[in-house]
Amino acid sequence: MDKRLNRILVLGLIGTAVLALIFFAGAIAYMFGQGQSAGLSMGKKCIAVIHLDGEIVSDDIQPGLFGEGQPGSETLAAMIRKEGGKEDVAAILLDINSPGGGSAATHDIYYALKNVTKPKVAYIKEVGASGG
Repeated sequence: MDKRLNRILVLGLIGTAVLALIFFAGAIAYMFGQGQSAGLSMGKKCIAVIHLDGEIVSDDIQPGLFGEGQPGSETLAAMIRKEGGKEDVAAILLDINSPGGGSAATHDIYYALKNVTKPKVAYIKEVGASGG
């Protein structure tokens, strides 16, 4: 009888642990799933994350056979203006990993950011050289 009781207790503990794990995984998925396409969620407001990877160029670089492509400065500026105009966006995070680029392209991004009234933060990953 003792072995049977121990086995039931062990199975009960394992079952409880599995249910708790499922509950916490669901809670975490729910919390992080609330962020819109704009970025990181903070309740009713979120932070728009805009990625600037690669050389800063005016025109979009289309995906090719061996590359992913990247948005040009006009596309990035449009994204900045769009996210800056949303009421649920509290701030803009510019995620930079760029060796720099052209002055005209940099100018487009600069003025788009300058005209947004919300807080802006630039985060430079591995490379952050001047544009122009």
